[in-house]
Amino acid sequence: MNDALSDIRTVLAQRRFGVLAIHDAGQPHAGLVAFAVSDDLRRIVFCSPRSTRKVANLAADPRSALLVHTAANDEADLASALALTAVGTASPAEPLQQAACRALLLARHPSLADFAAKPDTLVMVLHVKRYDLVRNFQDVHSVEMP
Repeated sequence: MNDALSDIRTVLAQRRFGVLAIHDAGQPHAGLVAFAVSDDLRRIVFCSPRSTRKVANLAADPRSALLVHTAANDEADLASALALTAVGTASPAEPLQQAACRALLLARHPSLADFAAKPDTLVMVLHVKRYDLVRNFQDVHSVEMP
């Protein structure tokens, strides 16, 4: 388990973007997001304009997952790439956590400062229940978050 947690931290530290999977009227939908993760790995933060389909869909069904991987689109990825899926529920950050979550995201993505400062931009939090880490294309390790 310690090796899995170490790999989870490594993937999340090395990668700055992930694919967020949500439900769209009963169908899966995926979109790219810039993210940051809390030190305890329980929260993944991203931003979205309030008026997007993403926010509406998450309000209707907050179940979601974020895929982050180390693949380089090379044949060697079959043996060396790591794929990490964070599974949980996503919602706007609580009012008292908005500033801290925004700061966490902007520390990692300073170029998003203008976007994050817009009144219509919501700071969203994926509350992680479980991480699924895949090594060597088929070796899966699940880590439940307390």
